[in-house]
Amino acid sequence: MRRRRLACAFFLLPIAAIASAQTETPRATESKSSAVLKPAPTSFSSGPNGDLYMGGEVNPSAGVFMQSHAGFPLIEAKLPTSDGTSAFTVYNNGNSEIFRVAGNGNVGIGAGASSSPLEVLSTATASPFRGITDTLVSTDAAGSLFRLAKSRGTVGSYQPVAAGDALGNIGFWGNDALSATPDYQAGVYIRAMAEEGWTTSGHGTHLEFWTTASTTQFPAERLRIAANGNVGIGNTNPLYALDAAGTIHATGTVIADQGIHAVYQDVAEWVPASEKMPAGTVVVLDPGHRNQVMPSTQAYDTAVAGVVSAKPGIILGEGSTDKAKIATTGRVKVRVDANSNPIRIGDLLVTSNESGVAMKSMPVDIAGVKIHRPGTVLGKALEPLDSGQGEILVLLSLQ
Repeated sequence: MRRRRLACAFFLLPIAAIASAQTETPRATESKSSAVLKPAPTSFSSGPNGDLYMGGEVNPSAGVFMQSHAGFPLIEAKLPTSDGTSAFTVYNNGNSEIFRVAGNGNVGIGAGASSSPLEVLSTATASPFRGITDTLVSTDAAGSLFRLAKSRGTVGSYQPVAAGDALGNIGFWGNDALSATPDYQAGVYIRAMAEEGWTTSGHGTHLEFWTTASTTQFPAERLRIAANGNVGIGNTNPLYALDAAGTIHATGTVIADQGIHAVYQDVAEWVPASEKMPAGTVVVLDPGHRNQVMPSTQAYDTAVAGVVSAKPGIILGEGSTDKAKIATTGRVKVRVDANSNPIRIGDLLVTSNESGVAMKSMPVDIAGVKIHRPGTVLGKALEPLDSGQGEILVLLSLQ
């Protein structure tokens, strides 16, 4: 019995010593080199990194926080309390929040309380996203640094992607002059879309690029890469490798192995003009200026140079306000006068005494041979006009 009492006393002695050490007040001469668990503080003071506190008057809604050496909370776990919020928050040594996981699971990096599942705000000049193992040369065929995924249904009960689903959006926003928060209604978007309902044999997709025009607030789609690889500029249904709704300008050479297909069928040039002229006006070389045209004014003028085109199929040169689009080849609408002679399909046309208007060419008889005056022919009529003035389609063939 005596041996058992001695054994119990020997076992309880270390526990009593540990308890005494935990409740003992450190002496003024002692230095503390490791973090300890402390009761609720009323304020923070400069000390070693890692002191862990449970609750406190400094932030009554916080459940657990760790102090940094600068005297600020370094990590704070805000448990569900009377204020109805909860979060796990990390601060830097300047007491600025840098990371938060909210009670609803949303994550904010430098963004405070995030309204999205993941929100990143960064003032750094470098991108806040960086790859870990991906390199410029990768054996991974995808080789992506940042991936987004889309699925229907719920976790554990997935459904296939449907046509029209957005597989992922990357948006770029900023602050306007009056708002303290980013304006999420404006900016730039890159959006990946499902072109078809996905099956084990079909994953059709297309890619959209949206921008916001100056003095407007809402973005619009500007460019699309279709599922078949065709590129549409201002066109959401590109039928060709490059299908642009608008004027295409090139400073270099355009090489087309299979020809250039244009909607309109004339070739025109930007030519300096003496005045503004409507489409269909017949022009001649201006005798008073170099490399300039003017409306025709006399019949059978050998200085005939072409017709003002409304929408050339191909236009050469560089446009300006003092130039006109002068068609010299192809099919184009021309102002004509049939008061003197009805115009039939195939008739040759020349200038008339009406300003900028063509008429039927009447041949001259030379030794019994009818010949049209050389150098005066504008082209051949492709449409008839019995009388009066009007516009007809003409095949230009300056002779």
